Formats: sequence, structure tokens, C-alpha cells
Amino acid sequence: MKSSIALSFPLKFYAKISIMKYHIFILAFILGLSPALAEPTIKKNVQYYDVKGWDSAFIHNEMDAKGPRDRNSGDRVWAHTHWNVKWNFNYAEESLSCKISQVSTTVTINFIVPRWVERDKAPQLVKDKWDKFYAALQKHEQQHALHGVLAAREIESQLLNLPKKRTCNQAKDAGTQTARTIIKEHAKMDIEYDRKTDQGRTEGLVF
Repeated sequence: MKSSIALSFPLKFYAKISIMKYHIFILAFILGLSPALAEPTIKKNVQYYDVKGWDSAFIHNEMDAKGPRDRNSGDRVWAHTHWNVKWNFNYAEESLSCKISQVSTTVTINFIVPRWVERDKAPQLVKDKWDKFYAALQKHEQQHALHGVLAAREIESQLLNLPKKRTCNQAKDAGTQTARTIIKEHAKMDIEYDRKTDQGRTEGLVF
């Protein structure tokens, strides 16, 4: 069973994930949660589109022209983030009841992000501006990714605590409905987070 939420951000305050090598610790941050529950399996995929330019205005225009399309509106954006949670469960069946006994989850996070390919040619001022932007972007996108991981962890927790049902089909239906509700709740968390941060602008997501 699976469900997903697509996250897209407007051109002015784009939401992208930092994919420089030194940003690998994003998943370490995400996994720095309570060890009481089994950790979801996390898969990260990154797709790049190249942007050129030696000055801020040119780079800005490159991202305007080359960024991915918003999955919902069809508008071009500077980056696109999509997380997906998939879950599986097993049952403990007794003579007159059935209960979910084991749950595993997988979170797949897909990013489409810009890659500045002419950095070495740019003035230091532009490099500094880009680096500051990417640091703010990393913080913002870590939070979005964390919402997907938290959804997976809550699915594991709640499904294991569901009451017994008369049949395993009933247990399956209850588990599926619970998981879908959790996905929707965490999708709302993403929306609210962007609203409160003005799509990340209050966190420095400007260029």
C-alpha cells in the first residue's frame, strides 16, 4: 500500500534540497529520532538541471527558464520535492481475532534541483550569495523530508497499536485507512510549514 504527496514551490521562493557532497548529513539529521521504533527505510533520489551564469540576475533567469513543472498547477518552478511512503504489515491471527503484528515502511524522497555549473567563473560575492541561499534551503528542505519520515514512523506506531479485529481483512482495512489518514496529516504539515515561513523566504530562501 502506498500514498504520496508532491511538494512544489513558487519561483520567487524556491524550495530545493542541497545536494552538495557536504550535505550528505541530511539523512543523519532525519534519522536522529527516538530509537524506540524501527527506523523506516529511506531512499533519496536527486535529479539535476544545470544553470549557468556569473551574476545573480542571469542565474535567476536560468532557473526561471529551466526549472521543473509544478505537478499540480503546471507552472515552472525552481525545484520540486516529492516524498512517498509505502507500508507493509503482517498479522497475528487467532481463532476469533486478527491483529497487525509487524509493520515496515519505506520513504522515498525525490528531488529535482538546480546545479550551478559555472561557479568557478563567478565573482566571490555571487558565490557567497549562492552558498548562503543553499544553507537556508538545506534547513528548509530537511524539514519537509522529515515530515515524510515522521509519517512513516507514526504509521508503524499506530498500526501496531490498533485493536484486534474479527478478521484479517478488517485489520487490513483499518491499517490502510489509518496509514492514509497519517499521510494526509503530514501533507498538511508541509503546507502549513510553507505558509508560516512564506515558502521559506523568512528562512533566507531568496536569491
